[in-house]
Amino acid sequence: MLNLTPAEIEVSDSGTPVQLSGLHLVTAQSGGSVTIGLLFDKMTPESAKVALNISANLISMAPAQSSFAVLGVDRGLRLFQNFTQDRTAIQTATGLVMKDVPGKDLTDAERQLVSVAQTGAIKSGLNASVEDRAKARMMLATLEESQRIVAEQHAAPSLAGLEALAKAEQNLAGRKIIVFFSSGLRSNSNTASMTKEVVQAANRAGIGIYTVDANGVDSKSFDVLTLMYNPPPPATFALTPGVSGYIPSPVNIVQRMATMSGSISDIHSTTSVDRDSSKSQGNTLKFLAVGTGGFSINAGGDVREPLKRLIGDIDTYYEAPITRRPIRRA
Repeated sequence: MLNLTPAEIEVSDSGTPVQLSGLHLVTAQSGGSVTIGLLFDKMTPESAKVALNISANLISMAPAQSSFAVLGVDRGLRLFQNFTQDRTAIQTATGLVMKDVPGKDLTDAERQLVSVAQTGAIKSGLNASVEDRAKARMMLATLEESQRIVAEQHAAPSLAGLEALAKAEQNLAGRKIIVFFSSGLRSNSNTASMTKEVVQAANRAGIGIYTVDANGVDSKSFDVLTLMYNPPPPATFALTPGVSGYIPSPVNIVQRMATMSGSISDIHSTTSVDRDSSKSQGNTLKFLAVGTGGFSINAGGDVREPLKRLIGDIDTYYEAPITRRPIRRA
């Protein structure tokens, strides 16, 4: 549905109706920007191979204006590529993310990050732009914040990383998503409370989290997945007909808007978070996705349709600024 108006949508914040100050349809063709964080959890070699194949497909299918960052986890976030639209650099970084990096050593991307953030110097010897230096400072603060959360809250590094990344991206414009690749998270009381904090932080920042469960993939599914990935030449990084033609149906786009709690509904509602947690039936990966307006992909099945659906989510969407009335105090 590409002609919705504010009058056709009901939005609430903690159960209280709020007024939309506008409703703007954004598409890749209209110049909409997309920020995509690829976060890889610690995984077995088999699961890692599957995750890398899925990420390769996602990178090749994403709109041309997409900016990617590639991160892993250790005792916090590890950076392998800061946000860039350079597809070659992104693919190279995903190949490095599963390699063991001693905790005391910096990755090449982290060394470059520190240099740009602190001095503005880049490899070529030139000075980084003001925008690039700001992005470097934001990412450096994100890495440090993830380590702080792990140390102070004894949180799983992947959850600490998700929360830190969500908080850092709060002021970024455009469509923002995080794709989290994992073999599953061990559930306990600390994981449950931490997951809720991640969901709430992502909702406040307007970020959708999409989770990929890379565990339990049979050989047939992997063969299908491998056949999907045929690296295109540089000219095809613009949307291909098969992808650009994927527009959510009227029912789907309304359902997506209704479930995107981080963007338009119940942004600070503990009730809505608890409801999404209950729907997830103890599945942490599913809760991270459902609670933020994303969805979970099971790599054990056919991932072609979920990937097309994900591309549809970031290719065509509505931006809906909300006008909040000031709170009256007695």
